[in-house]
Amino acid sequence: MRLLDYEAGTAAVAAATKSALHLELRDSYFTAQEVERLRRFRAGEPDPDLAEWFAPWTRLVSEMTSRGVTMQRLRVITEPLAEYSQWLHSITSYNIDAGEDVRWLGRHRTHPEELPTDDWWLLDDSLVVYSLFGEDDELNGFAATDDPAIAAHFRRVWDQLWPNSTQHEHYRPEVQS
Repeated sequence: MRLLDYEAGTAAVAAATKSALHLELRDSYFTAQEVERLRRFRAGEPDPDLAEWFAPWTRLVSEMTSRGVTMQRLRVITEPLAEYSQWLHSITSYNIDAGEDVRWLGRHRTHPEELPTDDWWLLDDSLVVYSLFGEDDELNGFAATDDPAIAAHFRRVWDQLWPNSTQHEHYRPEVQS
């Protein structure tokens, strides 16, 4: 297992040649740059520079999918959706338009033993990149392994969860009041 900073973790994703599968398991994430965006969402205010803020990711996704890399993201969420997940749902069209296949799966529709405890990327079915979060929910970097047994295990997890998920276009979230 090797530790990767944010740039190295992003570079690992960008280096995928066939597939980049991302499992997200948290109901809330925190980055300082999202605080104001969440406040605007909560207040029902427009976010005029959202596309510009999202652009580095959408450019990466577009570049990867244009060279034939399959990009899939599965969000396992608690329903009704927490505020952060509601916000994610409202901006997921950026991911979709860039070429990601994003799906949603209610945690209640899984078996606890199916779910790992960490978010991860499975790249080309051979490299697992774990997302590392601090106590404040801030992304602190990544840890990567190319252990074939771990990669094969996460592929099996993906293959169990993905068919039970709902495409973003068809997912109608129940939200917390």
